Amino acid sequence: MAPLTTFHPFPRLPWELRNEIWKFSIRPLDLPGAHVFCVEERGLEDTKYKENDVHCARISLEPHFDEPDDTFLHNAVPARTLSSGPTGNPSLYLVDGGLWTACRESRAAMERAFKHQMWDPKRWAYPHYRAMQRIAWRRSRDFYISSSPAPIEPSPSRSPSPEYPPYPYVGLDTHLVPATGFFLSTSSSASFSPATEGTGKAEQPTAESKTFPHYFTVLPHQDLFIIRPSAWSPDSNDSYWQKLELGFPHWSPKMGFYGFGERNGLAIEFDPTWSKESKTHISEMIYDAVMHFADNGAVQTLWLIDYRLKPKDYMPTEKREPTRNQKAWYGGDGSRFVEVCSQFLEEGGEYLNWYYTEGIDGDNSAIAKGSCHSFIENFEWYHFGDIYERQSSGSDNFFSRFPPYVGILACLR
Repeated sequence: MAPLTTFHPFPRLPWELRNEIWKFSIRPLDLPGAHVFCVEERGLEDTKYKENDVHCARISLEPHFDEPDDTFLHNAVPARTLSSGPTGNPSLYLVDGGLWTACRESRAAMERAFKHQMWDPKRWAYPHYRAMQRIAWRRSRDFYISSSPAPIEPSPSRSPSPEYPPYPYVGLDTHLVPATGFFLSTSSSASFSPATEGTGKAEQPTAESKTFPHYFTVLPHQDLFIIRPSAWSPDSNDSYWQKLELGFPHWSPKMGFYGFGERNGLAIEFDPTWSKESKTHISEMIYDAVMHFADNGAVQTLWLIDYRLKPKDYMPTEKREPTRNQKAWYGGDGSRFVEVCSQFLEEGGEYLNWYYTEGIDGDNSAIAKGSCHSFIENFEWYHFGDIYERQSSGSDNFFSRFPPYVGILACLR
């Protein structure tokens, strides 16, 4: 057989072959993914959308409680390029998101892969989901008409939210329920103003700030969400976690999902400077998260990702791959977020002892002062020391540290 020396134009290939190429371009759906979202606390006067903001309603408590709110949360994607680390974006949603807008065939391939025709009718039972779909449709329509879409902000409602309908996925393969959203991005920095209340119109970007929608799809019941707060300050609002739980569109029960974090937990990227005394408010924020989620059981584990953790040279080969009982999520750049400690243990536990912390000397650097484990140890004894003291004293009353637990993930390549 003569070697192939030419490549026929893609549209001229048989449909069966084109469809196979599109399918191979989509991530394996049995691979639990890791997705990073930036979360920023903004004042009510900060009404302009920023580049890479995920387009959804503002995350506030007003729709849920009949009282005004002085701040809201907004989520965004951190970057458009695949790269690991605290400043990059290793999210799996960047791998195939472009297929939603590449052409009609690629979009159809994505809809078939994520089975939107099966899931969408079930989610339409949720009023909040219907409202979000209408908002997304209007924004997409504006883009294709003007090539410069502007977000349309729904008018805030001060009435309590209605009862959620019965959970619609009973008896189905629920870990593959998809959630799709989009953000607008430009080649230069640009901002967008929401619609003026009552007019349905918004400020149009200038010709220099032409925008394009970038779509992404996540699997909330299977994937890990990594929250990257833009700024946690001592003045952070007390309702931060409650807003995030109720309003984040890609896992909220009002959208038809299990809820915030669910069995996979929720991840935060660990900053080594958190161990400094000037950063004590970080410990308070994490404590607020533990206490909030302990009330409703929405999160079983609050993961801290330490990018400094590396496997020791003498780690056995079989330990380098996640075991059946070891949690792992995969990024789009080839990285893996692997469980090394699911809850606080003074000696580190089964997995952590095979790792070391870059920048800290000693064979036990993974649990030494300055490590993520050391931060968790100080956190646990400061906030829950009475529980551990009662356990160690052999008291007749048994007290167990309640979930969510604070665990550690390593980012491996």
